[in-house]
Amino acid sequence: MSLEILPKVLQQLTSKIEALVDLYYPDRSQTLPVRINKRKQNIIVTWNIYPSERHQLDELFPILSNTIEENLKGINGEIIHCSLINGEIRDRGIQEFQIHMGKTWEIYLYDPETYIDVRLLQESRITQPLDKWLSIDIDIVTESAWFD
Repeated sequence: MSLEILPKVLQQLTSKIEALVDLYYPDRSQTLPVRINKRKQNIIVTWNIYPSERHQLDELFPILSNTIEENLKGINGEIIHCSLINGEIRDRGIQEFQIHMGKTWEIYLYDPETYIDVRLLQESRITQPLDKWLSIDIDIVTESAWFD
């Protein structure tokens, strides 16, 4: 799916993240390429980055975080930013994944009226706690009830 369906601020951010991932993983053997899906008023953009070496996680996390922060400066809207020390992801009440650290940005764009949730998480499966990866997820709601 094409970047044109994303708000302009996210088109730029997605391109920058793709360039960073390409820099670290030119053959893409250690990461999944960006995926963009649209359904009704929702759009998702997601990457999973599986480093071959642990130090790449520690190196890439702050670079991606700074890239997101820089790209969100000066937007016409409200941003709520949180840092995570740890957490969990549950599916139907069962913990499947551990969050080792992360950052989130909740964004309310005023023009166009759009809600965006950005998550940058270092995760692992509960069954394989030493196999960590980075997950970047962007959820976009173009007809959010926040603006009614």
